[in-house]
Amino acid sequence: DDTVNITSLNAGVKCICPPEPIQTTRHVLRWLMNFFSVEWCLRVCTFVPEDPDPEMFHQILQWLGYLLSPSTLLDALATFPYYLESMPNTFISLRLLRLFRIFQLVRLGQYNVMFRTLTNVMVKSLNHLRLLVLILVFGGAVFGSMIYWLEKGTWQYHEPTGEYLFLRLGADGVTEEPSPFSSIPQGIWWFMVTATTVGYGGM
Repeated sequence: DDTVNITSLNAGVKCICPPEPIQTTRHVLRWLMNFFSVEWCLRVCTFVPEDPDPEMFHQILQWLGYLLSPSTLLDALATFPYYLESMPNTFISLRLLRLFRIFQLVRLGQYNVMFRTLTNVMVKSLNHLRLLVLILVFGGAVFGSMIYWLEKGTWQYHEPTGEYLFLRLGADGVTEEPSPFSSIPQGIWWFMVTATTVGYGGM
């Protein structure tokens, strides 16, 4: 029967597990996230304003203002979503908050004249770009994750290429073909290209 034929066909093929990150990078990432988590907590807990107010209530308001400042929130978004991976049944769109880590690079250019000029231009254009950025960020997170889960197919052996791939049903609904959405970044790329109505070469 078909089961016997498939088994005999793949009998000489070594099973390959889905792609996984290098174990060393996982250890390094875990130590870095632990370090930055402790650093963030200590920085928030030991915050002292430059001009502390003598009244306790005003001191609390100053501390809350620091806690809710853009730089503090950005550091939190770049660090703490890492721990969502260890939680079961975590929405993949929430895990994409880890992409905020890359925005920490913005802080490296705060003393560069050209970078400050670019920042001033972006700030003045913020009102016009806000809606576009909002659509691209949340649309990429939601629809990029959605297209990945719906179109990635199953991880199995692909005889024409001689390797394990994510396979999905083709346009005829019968034959299988390699899925173009083998990762969430590829799904986000698809959304960006579709939402901005430009070609792949134009990107």
